Amino acid sequence: MRLTLFARALLTHPVTGCTLLGAGVLSLAMVPLVHLYVLPRVELVPFAADATSISTGQGTYFDANSLSLKGPVTMTVTTHVVGDVAAGQHSGDAVWNVSTTVDTPDTLKLHDPRFSLDWTLEKWVGDRRTDLPVHCCGESPVFDGDVYLKFPFGVPDTEYHMWDPKARHAFPIHRTGVTIVDGHRLYRFDGVVPPVRIGSVQVPGKLVGQPDVPGLIQVDEYYSDSDSEILVDPMSGIPVGGSQSPKTTFRLPGSATDQLTVLAATFTSEPTSEQTVLSVVDSTDSQLRMVQQTLPLMALLGGSALAALGASLLFWSWRVTT
Repeated sequence: MRLTLFARALLTHPVTGCTLLGAGVLSLAMVPLVHLYVLPRVELVPFAADATSISTGQGTYFDANSLSLKGPVTMTVTTHVVGDVAAGQHSGDAVWNVSTTVDTPDTLKLHDPRFSLDWTLEKWVGDRRTDLPVHCCGESPVFDGDVYLKFPFGVPDTEYHMWDPKARHAFPIHRTGVTIVDGHRLYRFDGVVPPVRIGSVQVPGKLVGQPDVPGLIQVDEYYSDSDSEILVDPMSGIPVGGSQSPKTTFRLPGSATDQLTVLAATFTSEPTSEQTVLSVVDSTDSQLRMVQQTLPLMALLGGSALAALGASLLFWSWRVTT
């Protein structure tokens, strides 16, 4: 009986209602605070990136030793991204070193990028919130475009300009649909890199249709990608996989005709590589979902319940005292 009377007295006391009402209002106030304060501190590109993606396919390449076209052979594209944490923390931006190699089975087993068919080294610097290039901190080369190693959080449905490391320029890509990979819903983007001049070299004239020209002649090197596909996680903006069809050729200066194909292949991301990225995606999306959905929903429901209960108790205590 005494316990019942104490509980009734506690519930009818105005302080109880005020406390519950205040707690409910505070919980409701947390909803916008999570979005305005917590979310911007979660949606950040990490300083300490460390990821390797691998794509394989069939292709042909020009062998400089035998002066002949080799293939089709299995080729492997390996991209390794490592974050420069010290430089990133100093500048406040994401500073990532990127190494990309193209290998045949013979060069792959050497485990030395200097012997690869092609080796590209870059230092990408990007804004941790927008992913846009930042021109500082030893950036190399000077990047342009909207996306490269990552898409913006939430991946807004708009046209993007994707950086191509071989062309050293950005080209339009468009969202063309959705692809399911191991139960994950991914946005599919497609784009084309038209033939673009990437340099010039000297080669024997007979290799480019000029057998009567003695010695070496200057030719232009062109690069293109007829079918580039990228699969992107909609929440984190992390590229999971895709495919590409690069082609490198030699042309005579001023000509639009390919005289010699140096490299032509079609690469598709390896399932094991995609699984590794998807594990990172799951972890990242879990944190984002907690801040974007779970915490606001809990604060909204809990705050509404507490506020309603507090208001009811205040009304009850007022009725009791009057």
